[in-house]
Amino acid sequence: MRARHWVLVGVGIPVLAAAVFVQTQIGWSNLLGMLRYDTRREGDLKLGDRAPAVVLHDPEDGAPVHLFDTPLERPVVLVFGSFT
Repeated sequence: MRARHWVLVGVGIPVLAAAVFVQTQIGWSNLLGMLRYDTRREGDLKLGDRAPAVVLHDPEDGAPVHLFDTPLERPVVLVFGSFT
């Protein structure tokens, strides 16, 4: 019985410490995001392909904006990422 008790304590304390660290320093939603971060897949677009239809939402009223409904005068670049 004593050996099992020490095994539980030896496993339980590090697990509890890890849970406290995640809760206080990282946050559970950020941990999930970090675990799912590299689940992207290779796309099917090739150089010269027409861009897919993109629908964005206006930040002011949330109305959908179809990017290619109107003729564009200048090139449009969409950047998905972080600049920090």
